[in-house]
Amino acid sequence: MTLQEAKELVGNQDTVSLRNMIKALNMLTALNTPEDWQRLEAAKVVLKARNKNLKASINRGARLG
Repeated sequence: MTLQEAKELVGNQDTVSLRNMIKALNMLTALNTPEDWQRLEAAKVVLKARNKNLKASINRGARLG
């Protein structure tokens, strides 16, 4: 799943909401529908991209100053 596809599935949600979504969808996986599984994967993809961007910007700042 691409980042763009993931963003379309989960929408424009803040990081805390995405983390809560992941926790909720991981609690009782037996109840997840196929759409829930896609939403779970999408939330993970978006969070991973955000963390990667955050780490990169922190490293750039450390090199500059």
